[in-house]
Amino acid sequence: MELSKHIIAPYIIAGGNSLRMGEDKRLLSYMGMTLIERVYLLAEFVTGIKPVLVGNNFDSPFFQSFESIPDAANEKGPLTGIVAALEHSESEWTLLLPVDMPRLNQEMLAALVTNADDFSESVTFIVGGFIECFPVLFRTAIRRFWRERLESNRLSLIQGLKLIRNKTIDFTAQEQFFLNLNTPKDVYRDQNSF
Repeated sequence: MELSKHIIAPYIIAGGNSLRMGEDKRLLSYMGMTLIERVYLLAEFVTGIKPVLVGNNFDSPFFQSFESIPDAANEKGPLTGIVAALEHSESEWTLLLPVDMPRLNQEMLAALVTNADDFSESVTFIVGGFIECFPVLFRTAIRRFWRERLESNRLSLIQGLKLIRNKTIDFTAQEQFFLNLNTPKDVYRDQNSF
């Protein structure tokens, strides 16, 4: 599908340990497929490019058919995956998607990629006045900024986004699509509210 004049490389941040879930949430079944399969197919459909998984724990045979790269550092949160993706990407723009937001949809990703412009360094959503860190679209050339933040232990994505030319899209009316599945309670809430 042709949404943007830019070539956009998709990456899926999928290296968490799922400690609060108690099981590998990437493999949770959601509407007939695993969470990782859902986001993978969505990203490929929107960009026309097969996504790359980012993380350090893809030893399971399930992941052997996916291309993956390791995080840029250990135990420092999602910024490690962002840096790894930006440093691996060869496209002008890099789309980063979380594995644990099953309500992500084509409309949301289309809104990000069609808002890429010559001025912005990132495109994010705002919900209720607050920046949502994921999904996010980065101009790949911003990789050095994020690498420096990682190496100086300034790991807050929100604070970093406030320092660059971040274009925001207000999706407050669609806030139900930003649900993260981190615990069994989140899964229960999702199944009973949508």
